[in-house]
Amino acid sequence: MLGTKHLLTTLALCVMGLSASAQDVIPVDDIRYAGRYDVATQTFHPSTTQPDTPQYAGTPVVLFNNTSTNGSLFVGNGATEHFLDWGTADFGGGGASVTEIQIGYATNLQAPGTVDLRVRLYQGAAGFGVPGTVVGDYLLTGLPNSASGGFEGFLIDVTLPAAVPMTDGAIGWSYNSDASDPSGTGPLLVGPPNEAGVQDAFDRYLEADESYLGTSFFGGAPFASFPMRLTGTPNVVVPSAWTKYGALKKVIVLSGIGPGTPDSDNTVKIKSTIPGKPVMLMVGIVQSDTYVANFDMQFYCLPWLVQIGPLVPNPSNALALLPFTIPSLGVVNPGEEVFMQAFGQNLSGAWVNYSKGLKLTIQ
Repeated sequence: MLGTKHLLTTLALCVMGLSASAQDVIPVDDIRYAGRYDVATQTFHPSTTQPDTPQYAGTPVVLFNNTSTNGSLFVGNGATEHFLDWGTADFGGGGASVTEIQIGYATNLQAPGTVDLRVRLYQGAAGFGVPGTVVGDYLLTGLPNSASGGFEGFLIDVTLPAAVPMTDGAIGWSYNSDASDPSGTGPLLVGPPNEAGVQDAFDRYLEADESYLGTSFFGGAPFASFPMRLTGTPNVVVPSAWTKYGALKKVIVLSGIGPGTPDSDNTVKIKSTIPGKPVMLMVGIVQSDTYVANFDMQFYCLPWLVQIGPLVPNPSNALALLPFTIPSLGVVNPGEEVFMQAFGQNLSGAWVNYSKGLKLTIQ
């Protein structure tokens, strides 16, 4: 049975009636790595050996790899349209700086004709007429052409002129052939396998004004996706020392500030929306989620080992601040956890208001 995503894709394509013409799909027998193109200098550097690592400085990694060619290319109306593919990037949660891409195309164009491609990168592309935002737009000129006059395919590394910041999630990429004879030049087709979020479909946009022309596919054979590999440096997500958990049902907000490292200064903040009423902090070393019906309250760090307060919040901002210094390494160790919960009085003076749980993890 078809998965939901594939079923919805197929239904959408059928409704729009935009299956691409089979004559626009051409078999390609010879697909090879051809070298590197430097956008900053508009220079192509031929090579028959694909490097294990990208060509620029730093510690890059392959972030997204949709380059499993299936021996076909798509020509379509490459002179007047660009073809947009999309997928889902997982850079580790913090986004990434993309410094190199790999593209793939095929052509039967011979010298003296030149292959020129316009390639774009998009953030937030969801397909079906949602292209997102262009974050990179590159014109690549003087790319390799066909020596035989038959359709020859090429994979090209492209060093970008500047790092492109991209976030995790929906991304896209598009091809437009600006070759002197575009009828014989177009993107290779890839998959399966394909990267996450890639569907058996692509969007067509009019090159002149970016208007959406429709979504196309080839009826499942070959797979309707285009090559794109992103290489760069993922942004490091610094783990937070503070994590909230549980449900907030009352009017106490508990939070923490600080790096959570040994010998560092940190602050616990308790905020109450009941002016003038005291609050207190309970501390333990066990996380819990215990409902006590008699009090109609949820307890998130039983058993309590320490009670701090009652404290009266500052009337100007309703905050009670508890600064403290984490002990030195050895007294505490990275990965150890402390759990907290704050309580406060209501207007009648009953201790029935409470916060979510707050976990401090020593960094």
